[in-house]
Amino acid sequence: MRKIDLSTIDRTMLEEANKNHPKAHVRNRCKAILMSDQGFKVKEIARCFSVRTRTIYDWMNKWKSKGYLGLIILPGRGKKPTLDLKNKETVNHIKKDSIL
Repeated sequence: MRKIDLSTIDRTMLEEANKNHPKAHVRNRCKAILMSDQGFKVKEIARCFSVRTRTIYDWMNKWKSKGYLGLIILPGRGKKPTLDLKNKETVNHIKKDSIL
């Protein structure tokens, strides 16, 4: 069993983020860390958020290594665009084809 022990300052910050952060994934991760501090087991936390236990361990590892910033999904993830919008000629050609 793995458990996160939070300081009073960290607990307060996570509680505030859990209530007020605009992104749901950040609120969920904050709540998961808070639940660990409260003594919930990893399996229970995973069941609560409908994720694998490995995901909870990843969130915990990110919290330990990077703190609050580790709980945020940073820009640059995901599939990169296949169309370069700077290439005006290609963009205009696609626009013309899509109108027809």
